[in-house]
Amino acid sequence: MASETIQTITRLTPLADVLAVIDHRVKPVTPRTADLAAAAGRTLAADAVAPARPSAAMALLDGWALAADATLGAGGYAPVALMQPPQRVEAGQPMPPDTDSVAPFDAVRMKNGQAEALATINPGDGVLAAGGDCDSGIPLRRAGERLSATDVAAF
Repeated sequence: MASETIQTITRLTPLADVLAVIDHRVKPVTPRTADLAAAAGRTLAADAVAPARPSAAMALLDGWALAADATLGAGGYAPVALMQPPQRVEAGQPMPPDTDSVAPFDAVRMKNGQAEALATINPGDGVLAAGGDCDSGIPLRRAGERLSATDVAAF
């Protein structure tokens, strides 16, 4: 019958020595490309970015594309004459140059070939700005983050 020996700890290894051994032996994994379907659970080596969407400002509703500044002070009892007739746009169309908002059809009245604003329109009303859905300057996920199944579905 073997005699039982009791092990006793006589000295602890300093934390700095343990960390030095880990740094010496552990090497980073070489980044590689993986199929998106197999990416769930993997860690990103670089930021995941997407191109800006939409690439240009687009109308969110049907109406009149115009510069909002031209409608300042307009109201039903005090219409403001527009220097140029506004261009009609439909939802999803890119915004014409020099316009920043879409006014509903009933907010502009055409009278004797002249256009009048019947309401003040704010800049950006009825418009999805370029990059409004997805800004290429903001990563979808950052390097070092682990991808979930939801991330993979979104990508």
